[in-house]
Amino acid sequence: MADYSLVSLAASYSSFRDIKLLKEEKKRLSNVVNRPINNSRMRYNRVDIPYTYRNLVEAEFTDDYTMGYTHEMGFRSGTCTPFNFYDIAMEEKQPIKIHPFAVHDYALLNSYSEEEALDKIQTYYDQVKKVNGHFITIFSNELLGGDQEINWLSLYHKVIQKYHV
Repeated sequence: MADYSLVSLAASYSSFRDIKLLKEEKKRLSNVVNRPINNSRMRYNRVDIPYTYRNLVEAEFTDDYTMGYTHEMGFRSGTCTPFNFYDIAMEEKQPIKIHPFAVHDYALLNSYSEEEALDKIQTYYDQVKKVNGHFITIFSNELLGGDQEINWLSLYHKVIQKYHV
């Protein structure tokens, strides 16, 4: 996979405050794919500001895709444009770029159909494109492989085709 696509670390639930575990997970993945790992996303969007981002910087990640809501649509950071983390306590811009996401598939669980979910996604996509922002979606393994009323794998394919995400 790493020969054809960018591979990122989906960090474990406990690593958001455990620098030793985070570094070990990064090292293991890097050894498997034989490439450096620069991008991360914390499990369940678990972020403890500023500690999680300080740990990501210390572990030498350059980009993170954790900033977003799991069960709501919208931008947790208030923007659809990537930005460098600013550590207020240290009064310093950090060398990690945060890429906010607008849509997590869990936020679509209350949709009645695939079409309704696509309509909700379209609303956010249109707003992001008006300001030339970055439209990022998150789809989880649990729903993609699950047996639900909505065919999540089909929805995922349609989002990829329609929005070139």
